[in-house]
Amino acid sequence: MFEIIRLGYGSEVIQTEVPKRNFLGVLLPHSVSPAHPPDFLVEKALQKPIEREPLYELAKSKQTAVILVSGKDRVTRGDIFMPLLIRELSRAGIRKQDITVIIATGTHERFTTEDMDIILGPYFDKEIRVIGHDCLNKENHVYLGKTSFGNTIEVNRLAYEADIKILTGRITHHYFAGFTGGRKAVLPGVSGYETILHNHKLVMSGDEIQPRNILAKNGHLEGNPVHLDMLEAAALFRPSFLVNTLVNLNHELTHVYAGHPVSAHTMGCHVVDNLFKVPFKEKAELAVASCGGHPYDISFMQALKTLMNTHTCVADGGVFILLAACPQGIKEGFLRWAKFSSLPELARAVKERYDLTGHNSYLLKEILQRIQVILISRCPQDQVGLLGFIPATHLEEAKKLALEKLRKSNPSTYVIPFGNVTVVEQV
Repeated sequence: MFEIIRLGYGSEVIQTEVPKRNFLGVLLPHSVSPAHPPDFLVEKALQKPIEREPLYELAKSKQTAVILVSGKDRVTRGDIFMPLLIRELSRAGIRKQDITVIIATGTHERFTTEDMDIILGPYFDKEIRVIGHDCLNKENHVYLGKTSFGNTIEVNRLAYEADIKILTGRITHHYFAGFTGGRKAVLPGVSGYETILHNHKLVMSGDEIQPRNILAKNGHLEGNPVHLDMLEAAALFRPSFLVNTLVNLNHELTHVYAGHPVSAHTMGCHVVDNLFKVPFKEKAELAVASCGGHPYDISFMQALKTLMNTHTCVADGGVFILLAACPQGIKEGFLRWAKFSSLPELARAVKERYDLTGHNSYLLKEILQRIQVILISRCPQDQVGLLGFIPATHLEEAKKLALEKLRKSNPSTYVIPFGNVTVVEQV
């Protein structure tokens, strides 16, 4: 007898059979259906914001407005909430030509006009100016000050100088910032490259015995230096208002949090933790995980989030099969760090010559010293192997390799169809 499970891989859906004997289950977040139509959810959040005046009142007598929006590798449902934000700003008297939408991509792939429909929907008002942030263009940045973590905060000048500054985004778990959304629209969203670099390096602010800071982890904000540095940067930026969303596995809008940039975000984080943190009782010998398909497996960097979120459900010495198409491939930085064979050696090198793939390479090596990971992707197999993964071209090949590695015909198994938003926790 078999369980039949469907898994996303890029734009495809792959069907797999798992023997029922020794099958420990499918690890899925709570299923949530929208309680109201999406427009109603946004309207209600805007009319009764958390610890802040309604946006309409805030924007009265103001001249200019900027809305910070996530890039195309995030599904926020901007197609729903953005027209309503524009309407409120226009109702308050701000002219359309004085409203700018900035795609807050941080160091991720730069925004192009072809991305408009993906991010904002096909019916977004074409009178509104939409531009992409460039973290490398220092001429367009402004210095705001330093954080208590020694980070020099430089941000997009146009974003900072607007009279009304609105942060938007979707809240999910984040493997070193605790959660996405909120302050992340500022840092890394519209920050300069060096500012982002300094912030992300805080992942490696542990001690000699444990170079990784153990508080920089999924679902954790208290004492998390990455999060706290982001908060200080956002405070220097002085945002006016926040709109953060939660969506279910079908990308339906289920919750909207609007108002105070910290309080509204924190409230949303609590709900995300309750909905998307999934308990498991025993560790498995094998896990088969998908990122959830496009856009969550658009690159190797995005695919890593599934591994970071869910690898702890596999026992030491076990095997983790990761389905991630990765059409954008593997950043060269990952390949450079791969030459360091031991964790202490890698930690020293990352601290001395840090780049944005450094901390991720360290976190990855920690996992690969505990379990074996088979990666099904479109990446060059020699590069996959260099990083310490076992390359495979399709799921049946990966399953065969897993059984050979485990020397078992029927290992205990979990399946994780949406690893991009599923965070596992042993109970």
